[in-house]
Amino acid sequence: MPDHSPISLWFWQGITALSPQQIAQYQQCLSCSEREFLSAISAQRRRLEYIVGHYLLRQMLCHVAPHWAPDIRVEHHRGQAPFLTGLNAERINFSLSHSGNAVCCVVAQDCPLGLDIERPRRRKYGEIADAYFAPVETEQLTRMPVEEQGAEFYRLWTLKESLLKAKGDNLNDENLAVTFRPVTDVVDNFWHCYSFKIPPFCFALTLSQALSETLHVQVYCPDTFPHRILQPETRLFTPRI
Repeated sequence: MPDHSPISLWFWQGITALSPQQIAQYQQCLSCSEREFLSAISAQRRRLEYIVGHYLLRQMLCHVAPHWAPDIRVEHHRGQAPFLTGLNAERINFSLSHSGNAVCCVVAQDCPLGLDIERPRRRKYGEIADAYFAPVETEQLTRMPVEEQGAEFYRLWTLKESLLKAKGDNLNDENLAVTFRPVTDVVDNFWHCYSFKIPPFCFALTLSQALSETLHVQVYCPDTFPHRILQPETRLFTPRI
């Protein structure tokens, strides 16, 4: 294995425009445990995100690990995050996220990771920042011009969520209170947290290795290949855990 595993990140926007026939087709790929998990989801938007996200994951596995994909299964049980079983499944790391009208997925080999995407909608940030952010972050946020607070809030929130996913931690006050220091060069730290935007969405990607090249984001479309490639500008942060 190379020192740095290739990072594949796919972004699928416009999922609410999918036809009922397409959604039914994508649902066919779900395993028994995924179908059982899906049956407990009542909200139609959440059901759509689940089906599309898990279909996207399978498409990525065929791309990233074509020799292993036929023998890999996706399982999902209540109270647990989805996971893979089968040939070399323990070597494949993935993370799913969704917001607004989009889902995204990142896959790599031998590299724990976490991904979060948010489409800014909230106009008031103070209550959430007071409840979950470290005091120094809340203070910095309130000192910023009002028109800049939204971007900063979502940058911090996505960084926190992506780190929690990478670590497998729960969403709670203590875990969200971690702070982040911007860095210009890779530092000696286990986690490397990258913040970037594909307007109007804010993203954060946490990896157990530093990116070895410019991040490439594939804009997934079921009917088009090769996919359009974006190279968003990333900012690197190191968490103070």
